[in-house]
Amino acid sequence: MQLRVRAVSNKEKLHGRYTPTDLESTTISRLIKECEADLGKFQKEIDMLRSTTVKLERDMHTLELYLQDLRCISSPIRKLPPEILIDIFRHVCCSDIDKKGGNDLRSRKVRDVPTLVLASVCSAWREIVISTPSLW
Repeated sequence: MQLRVRAVSNKEKLHGRYTPTDLESTTISRLIKECEADLGKFQKEIDMLRSTTVKLERDMHTLELYLQDLRCISSPIRKLPPEILIDIFRHVCCSDIDKKGGNDLRSRKVRDVPTLVLASVCSAWREIVISTPSLW
């Protein structure tokens, strides 16, 4: 698609008392129709590009989620045996409450109950937390 605009300046004609001849009026009418048709083509192209952009953004988001999953799957912490995780969890959950650690079961904030926080990380950690009464 190519933009066809006449090099003749219409500004001088618009600001003056210019009146087109019959032949010029016919030409202007034809140019108006061509420009309107071109505007329709431009709008159609813009709509198609917007649609393509939306699809590309959706595909990019899907790829970002896939990449995030791959990174999580390959995370080194996944290689720790449950026994080591339980020791770490005990350290986090069973420390002295007065030192701003441990489970404050009186609190209504989840972050004040590290056992709940750990249990919400993933299903594997939830199983470990649920099966380890000493964390509570």
